[in-house]
Amino acid sequence: MLKQNQKIVDALSLSLDFEEKLLTGNLNFKIHSIYNRVINLIDELDDLYSIVLRTIDNAPHTLRINSAMSFKKRNIIRQDKIQISDNKLFISNKLVIELAKYNLFKSRLQDKMKLESDILKRNLKECFSIIRDQGSSGGAKYFYQKRFTIHTLGEKPGTIEREFADRIEKYIIVESKKPEKIIGFGMGLTPSGDDFLSGYFLTMAFLNNNYSEKVFKNLKLNLARIEVSTTVISRAMLNRVLELKTRENIKNLILSLNAEGPRFRSYLKEVLKIGSSSGTDISIGIMTAYQEILLNMEDGG
Repeated sequence: MLKQNQKIVDALSLSLDFEEKLLTGNLNFKIHSIYNRVINLIDELDDLYSIVLRTIDNAPHTLRINSAMSFKKRNIIRQDKIQISDNKLFISNKLVIELAKYNLFKSRLQDKMKLESDILKRNLKECFSIIRDQGSSGGAKYFYQKRFTIHTLGEKPGTIEREFADRIEKYIIVESKKPEKIIGFGMGLTPSGDDFLSGYFLTMAFLNNNYSEKVFKNLKLNLARIEVSTTVISRAMLNRVLELKTRENIKNLILSLNAEGPRFRSYLKEVLKIGSSSGTDISIGIMTAYQEILLNMEDGG
């Protein structure tokens, strides 16, 4: 049984959109899913909000707490009640989160950045070995190494990896893009296709470049009008991406790849830790977008 002082924890940070939700007073949350480091809440509009441990970075719709204790060790179940009163969030009698003080995280991408092609080329080249050594197989890694590097996987790619590589080639890195052909493709809570597309889309959105702005606008139009067939958690992620909101480490990776200095290495390694292969697929989506922009510039675009 947990001691009373283990049940009460402080909030570390809260995303701006989660704070806005709390301020509405319309807080009909239910527990959607429980993992060691994450609890997902769902509201009356089927939108997801997350409570995460301090070991996870800031993200949209997310409350980070000053605790490293697994939520499963707290014996939290989906039937537990969520209540908010007196600047505290209660999960039954199992967890009390103090909301009086916290850092506010603004997850939306703000100002666009100018492309620094020489710096970017150098940084991307250094990413190859990091992806090779620390990236997870099963998703976009086979595509990335086949398309952009001289390295091979060292093992025969599976059917899903080959099919995913073919879909990216046929439907994404072409002039007439069809993102619906990769949405929902793959396994897991957030399929590889959705993770790859998130990194790719956000990178195109972040750059002040004629080609990337054109790709971004077309992708946004296509994504907004298609019926997304994927998991609940992945749908929530894609909705945030359309709002140009993303996790802190993903935002920092996109920025640092296009900036002088070695910071991109640590951010890449942190993103690679996300999920099973999600971090690898997101990172490769980012780097594929950058590579495509550079190739377009070399072709006179």
